[in-house]
Amino acid sequence: MAAIGDAMKHFYIHGDSSCEGIIMRAGQPFAMRYPLVEVDGNGGTLLASGNWAAPRYTSARLSPIAEYLFKDIDKNVIKEWRDNYDNTEQYPMVLPSKGFFNLVNGGYGIGVGASGSLPQYNLKELNEALITLLNNPDASFDEMLANTSAVVRQEVEMEFALSNRIYELMTARGLTKLQFAKALGKKPSEITKWLSGQHNFTLKTISMLSVFFGEPLIKID
Repeated sequence: MAAIGDAMKHFYIHGDSSCEGIIMRAGQPFAMRYPLVEVDGNGGTLLASGNWAAPRYTSARLSPIAEYLFKDIDKNVIKEWRDNYDNTEQYPMVLPSKGFFNLVNGGYGIGVGASGSLPQYNLKELNEALITLLNNPDASFDEMLANTSAVVRQEVEMEFALSNRIYELMTARGLTKLQFAKALGKKPSEITKWLSGQHNFTLKTISMLSVFFGEPLIKID
């Protein structure tokens, strides 16, 4: 409760429910590959990820990896500051850290005129890709992907192949994204994730789409 109160007092203006949600989601191992928060109490479950206990029944602290990310934050590393909503405090325009946790943990959402969808990545393999990029700033995606395991490469290639196949079958039937979503009883945002090449398709989803299109999504030669 103290963390929610401090955040809302100085920086956060969107209400206590969403503020609590940010903290709880950051502590869910099924939502984040590398949780940034350790939650003591009911922080939600895989089947009901938003069904966490009231703040008075939970406590939270930074996880060891989060402590490492911000280990040297007090060494004058913040270049630009911005005033908070009532001009009584300042906060960093960009919060520096020791790693790209927004890449390893992934995420999706919309902003001002833009949207994003990032898959989760293995921390070690991401570091190896970044080392490749440091040594060769013009390295291609395939060159960086070559440092990852065969399983990861196959998974990435399969996701893109499935996305391309869905788009191919949609356009062959003259379906727009909205029409496709309505026919399946899905939200357009979910179709967008399917077409992005960054969605983890389950066997249930693949089977459902194969039945809908009347032909298999995966072609086996």
